[in-house]
Amino acid sequence: MSQIDQDLIDQLRVFGPESATALARRLAVSTPTVTRALKRLGDAVVAVGKGRASAYALRRHVRDLGHSWPLYKIGPNAEPVLLGTLQALQGRYRWRLAPAHPLPLFMRGEFADGLYEDLPWFLQALRPQGYLGKDLVRIFAERIGAPDDLGRWQAEDTLSWLVQFADDCPGNLAIGTEALEWVRFREHRIDLSFFLIEQRLENYSALARNIETQTSPHSSAAGEQPKFMATLELDLPFLRAVIVKYSPQILRNPTAQRWCDLLACEAIALRAVVTHRLAASSSEIIDHNQLRFLESTRFDRTPQGGRIGVFALDALDMAYVGSDQRGWLAGALPLHAQGMIDADDIETIRLLDAFGRLIGNDDMHHGNLSFFAEPESERLKLAPVYDMLPMHYRPSPTGLTHDRPFALPQPDRAYPVLWKKAGAMAAAFWTAAAADPRLSADFAAICAGNVERIAAWRTEHGL
Repeated sequence: MSQIDQDLIDQLRVFGPESATALARRLAVSTPTVTRALKRLGDAVVAVGKGRASAYALRRHVRDLGHSWPLYKIGPNAEPVLLGTLQALQGRYRWRLAPAHPLPLFMRGEFADGLYEDLPWFLQALRPQGYLGKDLVRIFAERIGAPDDLGRWQAEDTLSWLVQFADDCPGNLAIGTEALEWVRFREHRIDLSFFLIEQRLENYSALARNIETQTSPHSSAAGEQPKFMATLELDLPFLRAVIVKYSPQILRNPTAQRWCDLLACEAIALRAVVTHRLAASSSEIIDHNQLRFLESTRFDRTPQGGRIGVFALDALDMAYVGSDQRGWLAGALPLHAQGMIDADDIETIRLLDAFGRLIGNDDMHHGNLSFFAEPESERLKLAPVYDMLPMHYRPSPTGLTHDRPFALPQPDRAYPVLWKKAGAMAAAFWTAAAADPRLSADFAAICAGNVERIAAWRTEHGL
């Protein structure tokens, strides 16, 4: 290898992608000299852009997985669509998306050229998370050469899992041909998490009882509440994908009883949302074999086994806002200002935020609000609300329960009609919860107390 070739490689390892002109300036040689050297390096170099706007970078191999991978989306009819190719590069920008067609959601702002310093945000959004994510790490960390602590995973760890083992991530993306095969043929595998709807009670019990050893290794969902994924076979060829939270029903165990109460409250809260003509995840409470289940139908799946694009606010915020994530509006309002979220959805988010605060939901983090999204459009559409419940009353990490009242919010006087509606929704929720026979007597009494508190709050503020 000539000295100019080696010098060019050294420059690209640090500064790439760079234009031929910039490289020539760094190396103190002519642009044609650099152009000839780039040609000699052949496939080791990838061109970014076209014509005079071209820049050049060195390919980077990731473990034994190669240096590039096809990126697909799975359509509502379960058919894959090639979106482009993810390439690993050396230099400042470690990743590049080479699109097969325009992808404005993924390639806007600082990402307009398809260049990313870290693993692209839309793939970061698929990394294992929460309760099931910890189980995935336990199962796969050693197999992919990753740390057994999810907090220490790097971009290469996430990519290794995505291209080899991920088949049931949120949304509709799949990366790599192996992952695509997992996705396309998962319904044909014999798996405890795929069964006839008539078998769900016994299978739910089995999944819950054996959660540590039988959780499907290909699934992940955010959050710490014990849960599992399942796909129910209805009348052929229709399917229903669900996420199921659960808690044991143990007499004289305050912790277990409180979680059972909260699962019932989540179903009641979602029903209150729907009653007021807002979209919420379809859910059902099932009691079986001394276990309480909250079954929620996944809104990112279709009855045909297809998928719908969806991203949580935390991923979108990370990509295009960078807020402090202290509230849904902190992330949503800047996205609205950028033209990504319409005014009607902002009004709905304000209402849901107010409702959540009036029912003691102090866990409305950015991972608990999602948007339907397709890479071919910058426009987002608010997805059905989920994880809406009075988390103020959740047991402590050590299992202790409490009945302390939560702080009622000060209504925003700029939106009196919205806060009046939120107050009515909260009153309906607490009233329904207080009368629901599935709740324990102790928690029903807490709910009854909150009926009175909300009534007094509405009177105080003229709502």
